[in-house]
Amino acid sequence: MSSRDLERIKIEAQQKIAQAEAEAKALALQKQNITPDLVKLREIETRLKAIEKWDGHMPKVVGGAVPFIGIEDMEKTKK
Repeated sequence: MSSRDLERIKIEAQQKIAQAEAEAKALALQKQNITPDLVKLREIETRLKAIEKWDGHMPKVVGGAVPFIGIEDMEKTKK
């Protein structure tokens, strides 16, 4: 490797470190700003988005597992 390659690798490593530090600081600031009111607001926003997407019809489930019914109870009633 040439000295240019080593220098480039060193600079790239420093850039990655600086980027990681900036992301960590941004996350720390976001964490400081989280309040119960903010959490409640996000819940309300999520519910409003779901309501906007709803077409007014209840979901229809097709297929899937059949629930187990007490067969023993059914046989007792036959006797």
